[in-house]
Amino acid sequence: MARKKVETNVGNVEEEIIVDSQKNKEMEEMRKKIEEQDRKIEMLLKMNLQSSEKQESKKENYDENEDDVKINSDKYIKVMSLCPNTLNLTTEKKGRGKLFTFYQFGEVKRILYGDLVRIIENHPNFLNDGVFIIMDKSVIKRHGLDDAYDRLLKKEDFEKVLSGNETDAVNLFKLANARQRDYLVQSFIDRALNGESIDLNLLDRLSRIYGTNIQEKIENTKKFVGFLEKEKSAE
Repeated sequence: MARKKVETNVGNVEEEIIVDSQKNKEMEEMRKKIEEQDRKIEMLLKMNLQSSEKQESKKENYDENEDDVKINSDKYIKVMSLCPNTLNLTTEKKGRGKLFTFYQFGEVKRILYGDLVRIIENHPNFLNDGVFIIMDKSVIKRHGLDDAYDRLLKKEDFEKVLSGNETDAVNLFKLANARQRDYLVQSFIDRALNGESIDLNLLDRLSRIYGTNIQEKIENTKKFVGFLEKEKSAE
């Protein structure tokens, strides 16, 4: 404890007065601690308020179950075809209901969510196999497709395989499901028929994964197309 010594003379008697300055120091430290505590409490109150505001904002887009995203039936949703040929999607079975036709790979259409729900119910295999892709994260989440979509090849993956980069192409082809592999093989065939050059070494590696000689399929398709053209010209 710090002490200050003050001397006074009273009738030849020396009196020692002890002045304790420690109390003042302790009181000052106590005041600072209280102020710091008040600042922390104020900060915590602000954080709780911000968190409450975020939760309220989140509730506007979610049902009681936070994973159940609300989507208006009249909202337009982008849908992309990954089919190399013409793709028809209908809102009812056997081609009935509304018809949405995609004429080429990568084509995008805007479809009302209410119609898309019926398409999903009517074409579950097309959806799960990646014949068409829903380009809206809220719809993917709403229908529990997150994991399934992580496993599907997207348009850019198809383009990487078809671009001829052997390493990327082989790795992505391995990841593709059976239907998407069929579509990739069909795309290679279409390119060959259009006179585009294709890396034969790449086709050989892909053939081993595919289980069928892709180059032979290309040659057989060329022969069949040639036969049809001769038949047509003979008419």
